[in-house]
Amino acid sequence: MKNQKVRYGTIKRAGTNLEVQLRDAETLKAAEDAIARTIPVLTQNADETTFKLTLGLKPEEITRIQGDAVKQNITTLHNRVNELGVAEPIIQQAGPNRIVVQLPGVQDTAKAKDILGRTATLQVRMVEDDRGQGQRRAGGQCTRLLRPAGRSHVQRSAEDSGTQGRGTDRRQHQRRASRL
Repeated sequence: MKNQKVRYGTIKRAGTNLEVQLRDAETLKAAEDAIARTIPVLTQNADETTFKLTLGLKPEEITRIQGDAVKQNITTLHNRVNELGVAEPIIQQAGPNRIVVQLPGVQDTAKAKDILGRTATLQVRMVEDDRGQGQRRAGGQCTRLLRPAGRSHVQRSAEDSGTQGRGTDRRQHQRRASRL
């Protein structure tokens, strides 16, 4: 609404809806028009006495979002089941918000539940470009930064590369990087 130069007071969340408080009837009408043009998947309910506009998602949009979420979860489960090495797993949608997973021949159900139920995590690590500065910060333990051609930065510590702090030549680093 800022791009359309429609001034509003406050925006509050009320359950699954948003309530936008506007100044007057003219601003209310301008806000309705701007939202209808820019975000057509929203339902609008205007209160002309309090100049409040209530916005919510249309039912078909909610259904689409839920369907996409189930599809994304099925894809994630397929990837996790591949780790188990099951020959012909069956992963299918059962109803609007349920997924059935059948793993024929799996003996260790605890391991299967652990792999399927784990939470995905994202790790962000700082990478020091200056090798000498990184070594000083690590207390003398060398941290190497490998840059294979066409790949993003890969960080290896001395323990990971198996050098135990000893120096290695550039070709060894390149060979290790090409295996990643």
